[in-house]
Amino acid sequence: MKRIGVFLGALSFFGTQINAQTLFSDTMFGQNGLVSCSFGTQNHNLRRVAIQPDGKIVACGEYIFRAPGSVQNTVEIALSRVHPDGSFDHSFGVDGKKRIPFLANEEMSPVAVKILDNGKILLLCYKRYEPNVFLTHTALVRLHPDGSPDASFGINGILDIDPAASSMATGLEIQPDGKILVGGYTGSLQVHDLAVYRLHPDGTPDLTFGANGLFSINWGRDTNPFEETYDEIDVLKLAPDGSIFAAGDVTQTEPDAQPTSKFVVVKLTPDGALDTSFGSDGRVMTQFADDGTGHILRSLEIGANQTVTITGMTTSANDYYYGVATARYLSDGTPDAAYGNQGVTFFDNGMTYPKFAVFNSVAREDGKLLMVGVGNNQDTPLSGGQSTTHSILLQLNHDGTVDESFASNGLYWPVLPGINNEVATWDFAVQPDGELVIGGRYKDIDNKNKIGLWRLQSTALGSKSFVQGGFSATPNPFVDHIDIRSGWGRNMSAELFDLSGRKVAAISQSVALDGETLRLPVESLPKGTYLLRISDENQQYVFKMVK
Repeated sequence: MKRIGVFLGALSFFGTQINAQTLFSDTMFGQNGLVSCSFGTQNHNLRRVAIQPDGKIVACGEYIFRAPGSVQNTVEIALSRVHPDGSFDHSFGVDGKKRIPFLANEEMSPVAVKILDNGKILLLCYKRYEPNVFLTHTALVRLHPDGSPDASFGINGILDIDPAASSMATGLEIQPDGKILVGGYTGSLQVHDLAVYRLHPDGTPDLTFGANGLFSINWGRDTNPFEETYDEIDVLKLAPDGSIFAAGDVTQTEPDAQPTSKFVVVKLTPDGALDTSFGSDGRVMTQFADDGTGHILRSLEIGANQTVTITGMTTSANDYYYGVATARYLSDGTPDAAYGNQGVTFFDNGMTYPKFAVFNSVAREDGKLLMVGVGNNQDTPLSGGQSTTHSILLQLNHDGTVDESFASNGLYWPVLPGINNEVATWDFAVQPDGELVIGGRYKDIDNKNKIGLWRLQSTALGSKSFVQGGFSATPNPFVDHIDIRSGWGRNMSAELFDLSGRKVAAISQSVALDGETLRLPVESLPKGTYLLRISDENQQYVFKMVK
């Protein structure tokens, strides 16, 4: 009997209802579901993942090694670029990988990455001239699309933003006009001020922003001239109207008391001044506890009507136990009483000894908030602060409650291929077809940290299998061709349709041998989502394909 495949509309991962039971790791990605970005036999860390307009994936991290005879580690920038299917892009660096070494007694760690409109890659880093000294500097590194340094930027592609001060930044945004926004802190080893820099595309300061290209403020000194606080901005987001939201944390130390920290959000006008329509003179603050609890901010999302949701974690005084903390503010900076408990939520999965942390978030089209991070499902006390971590996805409803339709208590533990031990997933990004790429580090068999990339698919997207009824279609995503195979000798035909139902390519051929390939040329097609119908005398199947 003839089996007929059904055309299913291509729905974005973030535009359709999904739950954890429909999510699974894509074993067609990389090598059996894992892209291992190894630069040597020693330790690696992943920091950020970015998706280029052509679908290629850039993984940004660091390689940490100790040279023979050395008593200290060396840290180098480690970049990888892979095709949408997880294969390394050999047009980048050497075989898809790029290590950036520095001078002796100098190390640099990347913390953010952006793909510029001209295809160049911009990295935000913090730089140490003497690894044994905690004095740091904020730096930008710009590379050509092939991974080579852009000598027209800074000195050989490296720009020290604030060389006269101790500074560090983790927030990076690119304005529509190409100007660069950097958020972090500036000051000394003892005092840090919140700082937002704006640079022209060539790296020179934009003197029309703030004071000669820099907005800075000390939270404590501004409210009490006898007190200075340890402040830093962790995240920047550019609003559609050009205003800038900067979020981070401040730490205050009172006499005979433990240091206390708080989440803070600052709203700036496009010219770098405090927007007094938001909060108290452009600033808001949220504290989950004042008993020495640490506050570490990780992400910020701007919602409808310029609501602002911040996400991070709080840690116990000894840093052993931590949970996920979020807060939402209305456009005027007041807490959103309709969100969580008067504007705040805290997630510890009901544990006495919680160990959950998130590192990035994305707002879905339905208003839900999806976060990526790490967790440990053992509710037991720790000795020495050590625990084995596993990848987690946590989803909250628009009102701040955990999304039970996504997973039990909103918490999903992805099963990631290639992992036999500990894993820490630090970032995720969405491919043009809506699939979710997760990046992190994992322990290999030698107990060394390696950079890993994985891809999650959802069966809610329709027909996601690349092998059905003896047929297979690869690669997916495709570039200039689709290879179609059959497990039997038969007369096969293949037709490719765009989402309007228009046939854009077709081929028909008698395949006599098991595994013989039928190649469908599709080089001239524009990027997008397509439906491939493969049929023979007895059956017909439909595959969702992406270019």
